[in-house]
Amino acid sequence: MDIPNDEYTLESFIQYLAQNLDSVLDEEDFRREMKVYFLLTSDNNWERHFRDYAVEPLGDFARIRMPYRLSEGSHQQEALYFARLHEDGVLMLFTSAIRDVYKETVQKLADSNRGIMGMWIRPLAFDGIREHILDRYRYTQIKHFISRRCKHDRTACKVGRDRERWIEYRGNDGTETLKELRDAYGVRPTEVDYYVSDRVRLNCYSDGRFVLRTINEETFALFLELTNLIMEDIRRMRLVATSIEFRIETIPSDMGDLRVPTVEAAEIQFPSANLNVAAVEELRSSQDEFSFMGVSLDEGSLAFSATVKDETKQSVFDLSATENTIRLVPKYDTTFESFIRFFKLVTESIDEDATLSRFSELHG
Repeated sequence: MDIPNDEYTLESFIQYLAQNLDSVLDEEDFRREMKVYFLLTSDNNWERHFRDYAVEPLGDFARIRMPYRLSEGSHQQEALYFARLHEDGVLMLFTSAIRDVYKETVQKLADSNRGIMGMWIRPLAFDGIREHILDRYRYTQIKHFISRRCKHDRTACKVGRDRERWIEYRGNDGTETLKELRDAYGVRPTEVDYYVSDRVRLNCYSDGRFVLRTINEETFALFLELTNLIMEDIRRMRLVATSIEFRIETIPSDMGDLRVPTVEAAEIQFPSANLNVAAVEELRSSQDEFSFMGVSLDEGSLAFSATVKDETKQSVFDLSATENTIRLVPKYDTTFESFIRFFKLVTESIDEDATLSRFSELHG
């Protein structure tokens, strides 16, 4: 995938893609589809994360050239991404690169740098996408989806309340089946293939990527509609995470300037599940993204505290938890994405309705 050098706005970029599809995508582009990935950054200076790669300005966009090898010994290839700052701290990447190529390029970069991460769509916001499409486009078919349920989720279901489940389904009656499986097993979708019409088909993933199966102005219009729908939730989550910090404030006084330590903490709340000893033990043992040190865990009226290290981003924070909340306090070299990554882990492991807020918002 490539486009001529020009000064593009979002509108002119989409218009060019839709009207020049044959020249934009070559025969090697997988299925002639457009992928859109979203990244969250700590600030708007996103270019600094790509300083080791060729970044060419194209108006509101930039072309990023990233070399890669899919396997050891294979010949080097080049992936092209067209980046646009969608809003503060939210970067949009258009590409025809397949998922494996993305993992070898952008995802590796995001994992190895601080202040950047792949966007994640919370289950409640992801449900909102489905509800919006099915309500507004009445003849939409869901022909493929993947749904899951957390082991400790208290959402009502008829079968296997205390079991974790992953269900993949293919068929022309996916819209009805998705609802039936939700009622029966309490599962929620994480990947959905929407067949809106012959001209409009796209896939949505909870890991913040969209695949446009048809490339035309109608499909792009729906994609932007869905982006606007989820952005308020994404914006709030990022703002909370970037505000969690330890800082020293200087306050004038009669005795001179005083340096006062100030901490902004955050709190995760569980409206649909109780945190218990079994859930805590599973959270500690079932993943390797975070390690827990200095653990104190008391049964009964649950009291759980620990120091947590993000093994990918190398940041450290403290937590203290009850049955219904986890408080996060920055400790050493923290970065915003560690808090979102931990919130994602807790949401997917314990309660898919979990919320993240600044501690001062909740408690003054």
